[in-house]
Amino acid sequence: MHLVNFSELMGPDWRFPDPSRQIPGLSSECHVIAPGSRSWGLRLNSWAAARRAVRAARGRSDAVLVSHLPGATLRLAMLAGPGSRNGAGARHIAFAFNFTDLPQGRKLRAYRAALSRVDEFVIFSNFERDLYARHFGLPPERFTVLPWAMEAPRPGPVPAPFGQPWLVALGGEGRDYPTLLQAARLRPDLRLVVIARPYNLAGLELPPNVKAFTNLPAAEAWGLVSGAAGMLLPLREGRTPNGHITLVGAQLLGVPLAITDSLGVRDYVDPATALLLPPASPEALAAAMERLATGGAGIRDMAERARDIALRRSAPSVWCDWLASL
Repeated sequence: MHLVNFSELMGPDWRFPDPSRQIPGLSSECHVIAPGSRSWGLRLNSWAAARRAVRAARGRSDAVLVSHLPGATLRLAMLAGPGSRNGAGARHIAFAFNFTDLPQGRKLRAYRAALSRVDEFVIFSNFERDLYARHFGLPPERFTVLPWAMEAPRPGPVPAPFGQPWLVALGGEGRDYPTLLQAARLRPDLRLVVIARPYNLAGLELPPNVKAFTNLPAAEAWGLVSGAAGMLLPLREGRTPNGHITLVGAQLLGVPLAITDSLGVRDYVDPATALLLPPASPEALAAAMERLATGGAGIRDMAERARDIALRRSAPSVWCDWLASL
């Protein structure tokens, strides 16, 4: 089997699966957009990379097309046509099929037409199966649930952002930072680091006990996480299917976690492994900040349980075993 990968976000050195993990009988190639693409050039280069992937798949009888994230899936499905399920082309797997905001209107109609051609969708939570099946008019059995898998993050050296222990919030998708900043105002004695995207913080005023960083390199971001007394992961509401990379990374580092109790993350956390909070509650977040900051055996034990589970559940070998079974 030969995987022909297409991604709009990864760099030219990206490989899937990780080349250090040998899978008998499997080879792969990766197609990405040209570095430095901007605006309309980005869209043109995305289509060009998708065409290269389709041509490569058509040149091999053992090819399987793998698109990474929904935008790449839309382009590849439109160009590749019906997959092997309809006996008309290479099998097409939509990997990491995840939305922060579901498409509507004309965009939804385009997705529905294209996704009907995709053979299999890989998602990272059970909640998303019925959500996407209903929204896009697809059979639920076409969705495969895998846990988010990754190596433990490699924190880099960073200067301490405060002269006392700090808490951290990391990530951009589906986050509720306005509520988190309200919570920080309720606890001016505690220190908080927010690592986000610029759009997350647009129009928000930071209280004096909060420092914010945007677009940090991964090593620096995880360095701030690994040195924190705990991580806060406020999600927009109780059905938000985001935050998997951040929460699994924190678990693998043994960092205590407080997270919005969302259906989209129930496969990864429970009351024994994280502080679960109601959505949009600054008071609940403020109370969680205090519990994480003061620590104690209960918080440390919670983080250790989460780490032990994550080492098994989210090991990269889980994805490799699935790829080997295709």
